Amino acid sequence: MTEKIYTSTEIFTALGCEMIRSDWHASGVSIDSRSLNKGDLFFALTDIRDGHNFVADAEAKGAAAAIVEYKPEGVSFEFPLVIVPSVKTALENLAKFSRKRFSGKVIAITGSVGKTSAKDMLAHVLNKFGKVHSAERSYNNQWGVPLTLARLPQHHDYAIIEIGMNQKGEIGPLSYLAKPHLALITNIGYAHMAAFEDLDSVAFEKSMIFSHLTSNGVAIIPGDSPGVKVLIENSIKFGHSPIQFGSEAIFDSYLKKVWISKNQTFVQAKISNLKSINFQIGAVGVHHAKNAIAILTLVDCLGYDIKKVAKSLVDWSAVRGRGAVTELIMKGTGKNHKFHIIDETYNSNPTSVMAALEVLVHFDPLMAELASTKSIRRVAILGDMLELGEKEIEFHKKLAESKVLEKIDLIHCIGPKMRHLYCELRLEQKGMFVTEPLMLLSYLQENLRSNDVFMLKGSLGSGLSVLSEELIRLSFEIK
Repeated sequence: MTEKIYTSTEIFTALGCEMIRSDWHASGVSIDSRSLNKGDLFFALTDIRDGHNFVADAEAKGAAAAIVEYKPEGVSFEFPLVIVPSVKTALENLAKFSRKRFSGKVIAITGSVGKTSAKDMLAHVLNKFGKVHSAERSYNNQWGVPLTLARLPQHHDYAIIEIGMNQKGEIGPLSYLAKPHLALITNIGYAHMAAFEDLDSVAFEKSMIFSHLTSNGVAIIPGDSPGVKVLIENSIKFGHSPIQFGSEAIFDSYLKKVWISKNQTFVQAKISNLKSINFQIGAVGVHHAKNAIAILTLVDCLGYDIKKVAKSLVDWSAVRGRGAVTELIMKGTGKNHKFHIIDETYNSNPTSVMAALEVLVHFDPLMAELASTKSIRRVAILGDMLELGEKEIEFHKKLAESKVLEKIDLIHCIGPKMRHLYCELRLEQKGMFVTEPLMLLSYLQENLRSNDVFMLKGSLGSGLSVLSEELIRLSFEIK
């Protein structure tokens, strides 16, 4: 980022510090010295590691200044330091200052599944109408939300804030920082169940995104999701009559028909007052169609031509970790085997696993060749689903009851929790069971077939992204 977003005077005003004579300015905000850009303002946050230990590194990389609780060792006397009682509070105060001066629209998104993809999809379509600032990756927690707001350029048109949770009581304070004009809940599902009693309690926490909507704000909810009664009650409690989307004609926006063809998703839907609209999405998955009608409903509330917006979805595709597809040829095998990886390694819970398996079932690597005589082997590589609480074993076992699982040719399981699914699989479907992702690598290399499609799905903590990265590193990517 090269645009000047803060002067030193603005920083001191935002943080409530005594003004020290200085004339520096910041072109960005960073909490990680490894990814810091020249001109960034560095916040020395403390978590597993103390950010004060990296202030000297930030100075060496060209940081404009640093927000600290004390003067660290190794920092020159010339380097501007702003000393505060709490670096975390200072970051939140800068976020509030940035939000207060921002004149564009702020949109907040949360949900058990699909919030990052929805955020990316919304940013994709809004970029056609103005300057959009959105959260990087999944910056949606107690640090990610204030960081996204603190980085917000003053003269952009839209800010898209992703809000996540791991525990009770997290979403309300983040909604307070964002003060959104529009808020969307993508769905309610079995994620982070270690901290919640049931889906109604998940829905209650998610609905806190509406607690600080602006007075004329827009609340959009999934009408056919578990906990919808709670979502409706709380949105009304906070002064907003929710707009509902889903798969039934009783909702304000709904899917009429969804089908997969040529590795794209085709949709017929009703969006708000538009009785029927047809469009296609440049990615495979019914879950993308559900996100799309939510996004189109939101954009309709902004007053844009929905038909024009919908046309732009054909250019949207999923990112790595969230459904990105890579076509590869394995190096050094002498067999010239083409294969595909569908990378779903960022997050996992029962709902998102089913969505990912549906993508695997419908994906066609032979589409371009029109070679129907060639065989396709669909291979699911499943890692542990984490943070599911007391019923985690039951959740893993129940995956075997899904009809979509019957359409998968081979299933490899990784991790102690996925062993429970492995034991339930039919013998002809059983691939390998291993405790660590890289233990599967040599087997995949040695048993690779032409037109294999590998779908890797697991929670971030299960480490499947390492396996995906290694498979790509050992291969030639086909552009």
